[in-house]
Amino acid sequence: MPRKGKRSQAQKLRWTKLDQDSPRACPPPADAPSRANYGTGVRLPVNPWPVSPFSGKQHKLVIPADAPDKKFVLVIGDSHLRGLVDGVHQMPPDRFSFGFMSTPGACAAELRTEVRNAVLPRDPDLVCVLAPGNNLEASCTIEQSGRDFGLLLTSVRSRWPQ
Repeated sequence: MPRKGKRSQAQKLRWTKLDQDSPRACPPPADAPSRANYGTGVRLPVNPWPVSPFSGKQHKLVIPADAPDKKFVLVIGDSHLRGLVDGVHQMPPDRFSFGFMSTPGACAAELRTEVRNAVLPRDPDLVCVLAPGNNLEASCTIEQSGRDFGLLLTSVRSRWPQ
């Protein structure tokens, strides 16, 4: 006859010993720093910018000092450029000189308004448009968002044809 009961009792005893030996996580003390600042990086505080009279949103245009030996690249976008505009992150020194036009929370139509009213000391050699992710919240449909973005690109190309 098998002794099934005694084997299962012995197994339970072994498992309880293993459970007691395993370390258990205790809750962190109340004065411990939160884990929100750990991981891939730290989110820096947002600095207030002046509000644009054209779009009604915070807007900042940063143009580097004139460097005739470098090509001037203008990057246009929304809040994704905030770290570069505030100087938290630096572009690597190269043969290019970067300028940034950022309007956090702007849809394509608002970026288009800012582009049309921007005053630059010189024309850029290259313009890079960061696709506005806020457009899907501002427009009714994807088709309308596509039309607005097409108008933004048309405005950029007509303002700076190179």
